[in-house]
Amino acid sequence: MMENIFIPVEADFRKWIREELNSFLLKLPQNKQLSEGDKEPLLSREEVIKMFKISFMTLNAWMNKGLPHYRQSRRVFFLKSEIMNFLKVNKKKTIF
Repeated sequence: MMENIFIPVEADFRKWIREELNSFLLKLPQNKQLSEGDKEPLLSREEVIKMFKISFMTLNAWMNKGLPHYRQSRRVFFLKSEIMNFLKVNKKKTIF
């Protein structure tokens, strides 16, 4: 007796991946929506430079050493909480 061999095609893989992702997402706890008061504003490079009284070169050095930042086209933004955490974690290391 000869058995049929099933050879999946790209559409089959896409369907299986979609089903698995949907299953995984349904098991995740619902993300709570942030209220307006909970949102942390994004800071520009200029705001960070003024806030911490540092130079543009120092800010770039921090970014190269792992300071979290977000890019939108050519603009770069930061969260103050992430900057403070970065400085706290790296205070024993020389970051300048």
